[in-house]
Amino acid sequence: MTTCFRGLRALLSMVKCVAGTELQRIAVLTIIRASLELEARLPFTPAVNRSMTSPSAHSSSETAAGEHDSRRLTLFAFFWATQTILELGKWGEMLANPLQFLLFSAACLVCVRPDAPLRLVGLAAAQAAVTLLKLPFLTNHTLVNTLGNLTLLASLIPVALERLHGPKTSRSGALQGTTWPEDWLARFAPLLRCELLLVYTFATFHKLNSDWFHPEQSCAVIFWERMIQLTPWPAVLRPLGTAMPFAALGCEIVIPILLAMPRWRLAGIGFGLCFHLLLGLIGFYGFSSIVMALYCLFLPDWVLTAGVDTFSAWRQQHSSWSHALDTLWAPQVRQILSGLIVLVALLALLRLRVTAPHAPLLLVREQMQESRRGSSLLFLGIWLLVTIGSGAVLCLLSSRSRPCPDRPGAARRLGWLWIFPFVTLLNGAAPYLGLKTQSSFAMFSNLRTSGRPSNHLLIHSPAAWLREGSDLVRIVDSSDPELLRVRDHDYLLPWMELCSYVDARLAKDGDFSVTLERGGEIREFASVEAMQDEFAHPSWLLRKLTWFRPVNMEPVCPCTH
Repeated sequence: MTTCFRGLRALLSMVKCVAGTELQRIAVLTIIRASLELEARLPFTPAVNRSMTSPSAHSSSETAAGEHDSRRLTLFAFFWATQTILELGKWGEMLANPLQFLLFSAACLVCVRPDAPLRLVGLAAAQAAVTLLKLPFLTNHTLVNTLGNLTLLASLIPVALERLHGPKTSRSGALQGTTWPEDWLARFAPLLRCELLLVYTFATFHKLNSDWFHPEQSCAVIFWERMIQLTPWPAVLRPLGTAMPFAALGCEIVIPILLAMPRWRLAGIGFGLCFHLLLGLIGFYGFSSIVMALYCLFLPDWVLTAGVDTFSAWRQQHSSWSHALDTLWAPQVRQILSGLIVLVALLALLRLRVTAPHAPLLLVREQMQESRRGSSLLFLGIWLLVTIGSGAVLCLLSSRSRPCPDRPGAARRLGWLWIFPFVTLLNGAAPYLGLKTQSSFAMFSNLRTSGRPSNHLLIHSPAAWLREGSDLVRIVDSSDPELLRVRDHDYLLPWMELCSYVDARLAKDGDFSVTLERGGEIREFASVEAMQDEFAHPSWLLRKLTWFRPVNMEPVCPCTH
C-alpha cells in the first residue's frame, strides 16, 4: 500500500493542472487514499483462504466448489465490465456527461481487479442508476443489461440478511462456511441464465411473422448483404440471402436448447460465439458482448479447472514470461491503476457538463446506423480480440481436457427473486398485450402488432391493454426534418411518443411547426413552443415503463430496430 501511495503522490502535478484550488487537490487525494484503504480492509476476494480452517470444517468437495465459484465469478465480472466499456466506447458515450464517465471508470476498476466482488457490486449499482434515469428509451441489449444489474443487486439482499442472522441451511440451502460472494453467485447465476434463455426465446418467437421471410425486406436478407460486403465474394454469396431468414431462425432456436441442457452447454456456447461473432462484425457487438458475459454462467466446472491447470502449466514452462507478467500485474501496479482511474473519474465530475436525459431525436431507425469511425472501430477491434481469443481458449481446453459432469450444487431458494425472470417474460410478451412495442427483444424482426393487422403467424389479434399504443398520429407537414422523414416513409407516430419528441426537440433545437392528423381531425401548430401544453406527457410512471415504436403503413413491414 505504501508503494501505491508513493506512485499516487507523483500524480499531484497533474492534479494541480486540472483540479484548481488546494482544497480540491486535497479532497481528490483524500478520496483516493480512503478508497484504497477500504479495499485493503474489506474481504474483496471471493474465495477465502480455506487452508486456514480446520480440515473438518470443509470437505474437499466443498473446497473445490468454492474454487469453481471463485473462478466463475471472476470471469463473469471481467466480461460484464468489458461489455460496459465496449458499449460506452462504441459511440463515445463515456464523455457525454459525468455519470457516463463514472460508469466507464467503474467498469475499468472491475477489469483491473475482477476478483474483487464489491467492485462488481459498485458497477451494477452505477449502471442500474444510469440506465434507470434513461427509461424508457433503452435499446434491447441495454434493457437486458439493466435487468441483469437489478438481478445482481437484488440477489445481495438475502445474502446480507443471512450474514446478519446466520446461514440457515434448512431454509435457504446456503452451506455453512461459504463466503458471501459464493452465496451471491449461487443466487444470481440461475436467474441470469433464465433471463438469457427467455431473451433468446422471444427473439425467435417475434421472427415468426410473414415479413421476416420476405425475400427482399427481411432483416436477415438485408444484414446478409452487409455481411457479404466484408468478403471478396459478394456476388457469389448473394444468392444465399433467401435462406438467411431460416438460417438465423434455426440458430436462435438451437442455441438456447443447447444451453438449457448441461451436457451440451459447451457446444451451445461455442455455437453462440460463432453466431454472435457474425452479428458483431456488422455492428451489433454491444449485444454480443453481453451474451458473452452471460455465457460464463453456463460454463461447465471442468472447463474452469482445465483453464487454471493449463495456465499453471504454461507458467512453469515459460518462467521468464511468467515473471514478467507477475511484475506487470503486481498488486502494487493494480493499486496504482485503480488510483489513477478514481482520480480521472473525480476530475471528470469537475469538467464534464451534466445533461438531462431526453427522448431520442431519431424516431425511426431503419436497418442500422452507420458506425462512427474512430472510437467505434477501435472498440470493435477490442471486442474482436476478446471474442476470438475466448473461442480459441475454449477450443484448446476442449481438445486437451476430458469432459466430466458438474458437481451437484446446493440449490438456494430464490423466492421473490424470480420476479426478474418474470419481468423479462412480461417484457418479451408486451407487443402481444399492447403494453409496449419497443425494446421488447424484437430485434430487427420485421414484427408489427399495431396500426395494421398483425403480421405474426400465430398471434393475429394482439390485445390492447394500453390505448397509448393505438392512439396514432399522421404527420401532414412540419418544419422539423425528422418529422418530415417520418411522413415521407409512411409512418404513424403514437401520440405519447410525439409528445416526448416535442419535449426533446424544443430542449435542443428550439421551436418548429407541425400539422398533424389525430383521430380524423387535422390540427395545425404554427408554433409548437407556444402550444406546448397541448403536448402534455402522460403519467410519469407510464412514460417510464412503456415505449411504442412508429408504425409503418406499407404492406410489408420494413427492417427497423
